[in-house]
Amino acid sequence: MKVYFRLLCVILGLGFLTPAQVPSTWSVNPPDFEHVMTVTAILKVNNQIANENTNVIAAFVGGECRGADTSIAVNGQQMYFLMIHGDTNGETVTFKTYYAPLDTVLNNSGSLVFDGYAVYGTPDNPYELTATYTIVRIGPENVPVEKTFKLSQNYPNPFNSSTTIRYKIGEPGIVNLAVYDLNGNEIDVPVNTFQSVGDYRVDWHGDDISSGNYFFVLTQNNKTLTKSCIYLK
Repeated sequence: MKVYFRLLCVILGLGFLTPAQVPSTWSVNPPDFEHVMTVTAILKVNNQIANENTNVIAAFVGGECRGADTSIAVNGQQMYFLMIHGDTNGETVTFKTYYAPLDTVLNNSGSLVFDGYAVYGTPDNPYELTATYTIVRIGPENVPVEKTFKLSQNYPNPFNSSTTIRYKIGEPGIVNLAVYDLNGNEIDVPVNTFQSVGDYRVDWHGDDISSGNYFFVLTQNNKTLTKSCIYLK
């Protein structure tokens, strides 16, 4: 139902930009323009599909915002239904993204030509909007960054009350560290955030769980590592 409501908003020309930390200039008054074209899109950041529901994409002609939208989940991914307003066909439309994991604005590559009757993308075949960012590592020169993805065995193990989990990531991205029981139930998510290249440690407390076997699952950029552990009360 939410998808159909959003599509109805697109058809009727209604704004649907939910609150987020985006520039105040990312707004448009539809009655000021005669025509509108629609873009049904997904977002890729650094070649990875961005599935955060707090990102925002905006369309511009020159420096003027002509439409903006947050995403909703469609077909298992976050999708944007952009209404882009204008009066003159042939104008160049560019895009910017407010990327929530970095709390920053990224310029999207590529552009479209405004056509008041054009429809780009569908929910089954969405248009791809892409953006990139660069992580600058500050440190001694000529020191190579080891490209690894590693989850170490927690210590102590078996453990009582708390244990330390160490892991290493070799590329920036969203990192998820979750704890599961033997039945596959998610018990806790100690880490679910954007992290840069480096070594990390998490002190996890199991005060509210029963004695038994559990699994730590580390996921980042479609890679997964798993370690088992034993909790003893």
